[in-house]
Amino acid sequence: MAPQRLTGVCYRYFGKFDYLGWKGGPEGIHPRMLPGETTAGQAATVKYFLIVALLFLAQVLIGGALAHYRAEPDNFYGIDLAQYLPSNILRTWHLQLAIF
Repeated sequence: MAPQRLTGVCYRYFGKFDYLGWKGGPEGIHPRMLPGETTAGQAATVKYFLIVALLFLAQVLIGGALAHYRAEPDNFYGIDLAQYLPSNILRTWHLQLAIF
């Protein structure tokens, strides 16, 4: 039996039972959405995406600095970047931000 067919058979068999919560009641299962009011989950999602956007921006900027290191290792638009941020440190941060 194909895995998709087996999954369908399981859903059909277990869907008959009400204790799984698949059959919605008359009250509905979703909270009422009021315009202008945010839930705690929505506020947390906004914070999450803001942090992710800032981490991605930092990774892109560090990646640009690393690419510039390859082209001109001694000078970064008149600034000796190696004095403040060595190449190996920037490379580590670039990879760690990709993981985060």
